[in-house]
Amino acid sequence: MRLLATGISGVAKLETLEQVARYLKEKKNQDLEILDVWTYIQKVAKNLRIQVTKEKILDDQRVDLLRPLAFEDISKTLAQIPNGPTSHAVIATHGCFRWNKYLRRGFDVHYLNQIDPDVYVNIIDDVHLIKNRLEQDSQWKARLSAPEVITWRDEETFLTETFAEFQRKSFYLLARSEPPETLGNLIGEPAMKKIYLSYPITAIEKQKPELLEEAEQFAHELRSKFVVFNPLSIKDLVAHPSGGDEVMKELRENTVWRDFKLIRQSDIVVVYYPVEFNSPGVNQEIAYGFAHEKQVYLYYPHSLSPFWSEDVSVTARFDKFEELRNYLLNEL
Repeated sequence: MRLLATGISGVAKLETLEQVARYLKEKKNQDLEILDVWTYIQKVAKNLRIQVTKEKILDDQRVDLLRPLAFEDISKTLAQIPNGPTSHAVIATHGCFRWNKYLRRGFDVHYLNQIDPDVYVNIIDDVHLIKNRLEQDSQWKARLSAPEVITWRDEETFLTETFAEFQRKSFYLLARSEPPETLGNLIGEPAMKKIYLSYPITAIEKQKPELLEEAEQFAHELRSKFVVFNPLSIKDLVAHPSGGDEVMKELRENTVWRDFKLIRQSDIVVVYYPVEFNSPGVNQEIAYGFAHEKQVYLYYPHSLSPFWSEDVSVTARFDKFEELRNYLLNEL
């Protein structure tokens, strides 16, 4: 499989991909070669005796000449890597840069057909974690506010998804905190079905916070058979950056948008709803999943919420958690 993976600075993209490569090698005996665009730019610059530094590269107009040469070398390297069920390659790049208050290109679109990825992946992380890493980086220290990080993260996702749509290829939004097996199984077991695990996080925290551990354990068990996307893999609303009400408002809206995107890239929506407290967010996810032709399986051990009708839009409803668990792991 060939992949193109994007992610803004501060998201620890290469570290994430290296963890996935180790998982594939150790657990599936498959190889994942990582082709990092910045590494190739440095090699090209060295061969041409051009001095470039990470701190100054985005102020250097020559990067627009070096980057295409780097992609030519990447294309040649890619052609030498076997493309099969146990041999994979991922190009690690930026879609764009938010630099000096404007947007800079990070990728040359005309190379899409030449490298022809099978899958596009955009790696994201919590805004406050990205911001903290950027502040430790001499290239980015004190350059971006939290709202600018939010905007840049969204722009990178939008561009990557647009690339995928242009080529009619699969696109996946991946949280950096998801275990390596999530992307590892998307690569190594492409036929594996994908689950979005929906649960009322705020309601559980208020009524029975210990059940969050059960939800996390449930996600772990499901990963033995499915690729699982866990909405709590991004904790923007739990540990948010400073910035006041406007930042929080943007993060709330961003969270809804992101969770809908995770539903769209899944085959199944599994709803773990152990509490009676109404969760408008989960209700929306149930309706959204069903409307987008996903199988929706609901665990709800109480009488139906007044916010739901008897014909609530689910594929099947389970009164007992063990019945849902058994159905998904042993019967589906």
